[in-house]
Amino acid sequence: LPIPSPPAMKDPASRTLLLAVLDAQRVRCTVLAGVFGSGVILLLVGVTVSGSWAPRIIFPWVLGLALQQLLLARFVQRRLDAGTGISSRFWMLSGVLEVTLVSCMILGIALTIETPVYALHSPSPYAYFILIGLSTLHLDPRISPATGTPAALQFMALTFVLLAAMPVAVPLAPMITSAMPNLVKGFLILGGGMGAALVARELRRSFERSVLASRERDRMESTDRGKSTFLAHMSHEIRAPLNAVLGYAELLT
Repeated sequence: LPIPSPPAMKDPASRTLLLAVLDAQRVRCTVLAGVFGSGVILLLVGVTVSGSWAPRIIFPWVLGLALQQLLLARFVQRRLDAGTGISSRFWMLSGVLEVTLVSCMILGIALTIETPVYALHSPSPYAYFILIGLSTLHLDPRISPATGTPAALQFMALTFVLLAAMPVAVPLAPMITSAMPNLVKGFLILGGGMGAALVARELRRSFERSVLASRERDRMESTDRGKSTFLAHMSHEIRAPLNAVLGYAELLT
C-alpha cells in the first residue's frame, strides 16, 4: 500500500527541519534494530548452550522487532535521500505494531515459565519504556501517546489474563497475586507516553528555534554582502561622473 507522506518542502527552513526529523527517526530505528538484534543473538546462544526449547518461543517476536526496525531504517533513509517526510499516522501504526510484538514476547515468556505471572515482573516490560523513550526522536508529540496508550492497555490485559491462568495451588506472595501493582505499572507506562510527548514537543521547538536562528543569521549575512556590493557599485558609479566634471572644470579654468 502506498504510504502517505507530506510533499517535499521547498522552503529552506522547513526543509532543514524535515531533514533533521528524518535523521532523528533513522537514528531511532537503527538503535532499536541494534537492541533487538542483540536480543536475537543472546537467544541463539541460549538455545545453543542450554538446548532448551523455552527461548524458541520468544525468538520469533524478538527477530520480528529487529527486522521491522531494519526495514524502517532503510525506508527512512530512502525518504531522507529524496527529501520527503513521513506522516505521523504511519509512525502511530508502527508504534502500535511495536508494542504488540513486545506484548507477544511477554506472553511467550509467560508460556515458558512454571508461574506465568512472573513474566509481568521480569525486565521484559521495560521494552515498552525503551520504545516510548525513543519515540521522542520523531519530534512529534502525537506519536508518544499513541505508543504509550496501547502499551499500557496491552500490559493491563496481560495482567488479568496471566493472573486468571495462574494455578490456585501455587503459594505466592500477595504482591505477586494482586493485580494492583501491575495496574500501577500500566498507568506508569501510560504516564511515560504523556511525558515523552512533552519531551518531543520541547525537542521540536528547540530544533525550530535553531533553524530560525540559522535562517536569520544567513539572511543577515546575505544583507551585509548586498550592502557591500551596493556600496562598491555606487562608489564606482559616483566616481566616474565626478572625474568627468572635474576634468571639464579644469579645462574651463
